[in-house]
Amino acid sequence: MNAAGHWRVERGSFRPRGIRWEPFEAGSTNRLWRGKGPSGDWLLKWYKHPLPGVHPEPEVSRFLQERGFVGVPEFGARLDRLGAGGYATVAYIQRWIPGRAAWDLAVEALRGGTSPRRWAGELGQRIGALHAALASGASTANPSFGTTAYSVKHHHGWIARVRAVAEQLRVALQAAPPTGILPAAWEEARALWIAGEPRWRERVRSLESLQFGGACSRIHGDLHLGQILETDAPDPASRWWVVDFEGEPLRPLEQRRALDLPLRDVAGMWRSFDYAAATAGVAPDAAVPLQEAFLAGWNERMPLPDGDWNGLFRALVWEKSIYEALYEITHRPAWLWVPLRSLA
Repeated sequence: MNAAGHWRVERGSFRPRGIRWEPFEAGSTNRLWRGKGPSGDWLLKWYKHPLPGVHPEPEVSRFLQERGFVGVPEFGARLDRLGAGGYATVAYIQRWIPGRAAWDLAVEALRGGTSPRRWAGELGQRIGALHAALASGASTANPSFGTTAYSVKHHHGWIARVRAVAEQLRVALQAAPPTGILPAAWEEARALWIAGEPRWRERVRSLESLQFGGACSRIHGDLHLGQILETDAPDPASRWWVVDFEGEPLRPLEQRRALDLPLRDVAGMWRSFDYAAATAGVAPDAAVPLQEAFLAGWNERMPLPDGDWNGLFRALVWEKSIYEALYEITHRPAWLWVPLRSLA
């Protein structure tokens, strides 16, 4: 680690000499550049909203490389800046992975009326292997990794977060319609939520009696089809690459780095298949075979939680839909109907 006043650099395999950078567009909330040079091809990510603390993306990359996991981009370098709250990671460089987003593959398949269950199951196995690696134990260099049993404290904290995010959505829907959505569509969204409000309050209460047990570990935190790339490697173990371990951008860093249930990532992927169906212009039921194949593939590599895992999973999917609705109101109001369709 090199430090110079207000800046700090952690170097990996990236070497800057001879690199030529070009802006790269990928629908990201951050600014991206692709670099080419003698040391290879690289992706530079300049974070739009840097926060003081340890950033999960370079941290997870370092850990998985240490564990020998193939399927995440190689750590290149990290740049931190000192501010009032301490050092914050402002930029990260990782190895460029040439590939196609699993999102595009899913949308094309659904639009074409096909259901590639084998492909979705393969993807599930890959994410299961990722979770197994993340749960493989802490190290001296990475003490924040490891596992812990899901406890009463975890459960009460989760219920409080679900209640808080549902309340945030209720308040957001009471405001004036954001730019990008028709007033009639906004009123329809508000009516849907108001009609379902007694139901979500009862659902939050029901979480208190939900009985299950399992291990918490580090997770991806914002897993969806756009975070997975397919390369032309013939071996499934090296065909699928997982990227963007930044976590959900609306959450604070300490929440993104907290040990959590891996099934939360599976719920995120479940919702992503639903988004793919919406984009393809097909009914939500069209995504079910892919969702089920993904879950089954994941379960081949990772155990399901003990007890009422199905009730837990449904609750995680529901919570994710609420988070998505909040995100869409802020960033893509025209897409609000997709998570509201799930919530309704």
